[in-house]
Amino acid sequence: MAPHVPRTGMGVTMKPIRLLLAALAVVGLTACYTSDTPLISDDDAATPFAKITFKGSGADDKPAAFTRDGKVYVTAGEDGEKVFLRLKPVEGDYYVAQMTGTDKASGEAQILYAYLRIDVAAKTAETYRSYGTKDDVRPGLRACKDVVCIDDLNAYIAYAKEAIAANAKPDTTFSIVVE
Repeated sequence: MAPHVPRTGMGVTMKPIRLLLAALAVVGLTACYTSDTPLISDDDAATPFAKITFKGSGADDKPAAFTRDGKVYVTAGEDGEKVFLRLKPVEGDYYVAQMTGTDKASGEAQILYAYLRIDVAAKTAETYRSYGTKDDVRPGLRACKDVVCIDDLNAYIAYAKEAIAANAKPDTTFSIVVE
C-alpha cells in the first residue's frame, strides 16, 4: 500500500478519512469523490452496528473506531475534530459511505464518498469508486478542481455497481470489527 500523502487540493488532514479512503494516496493520478453539500441525510442513513472499527493493511495504519450516535457514526480525527460517517444502504452488504469533517487548515467542510461493501462474516470492508480520474466524469459526476463532484447520488451508485459487475478490484480492503 502506498504511504499516505495529503492532497493539498482537498486539504484532507482527518486520519479516519485517510484510513477509509486510503486510495487518496495516489497523488496526481486520482481524485476523490465529493459533493458541494451532503447527499446522505439522517433519513437516508442506516446504523446497523453499535460500533465499527476499520483497520488498513499498512503497518502504520491505526484502527479508526466509529461509534453510533443516532443515525450517524462519530470518531475523533488526529486533531480531535469530529469526523462523521453516514451509511446509506444500497442492497445487501453494500452502502454508500459519506464522511464529513472540517479541515483544520482551511476550516472548510470536507465531504468524501466511497461505495462500501461490509462483509461481517469475513470481517472486511471493501471500498469501490473512492477515487477517480477525469475519465470518471459523466452525467451526475462532474470535474470540480482536482476532485470528482457527485451531483446525482444515483448516478454514483450506478457507476459503482457497473465497476463491481465488471469485476473491478476494490480500491481498498480493510479489516473490521463490528459490535
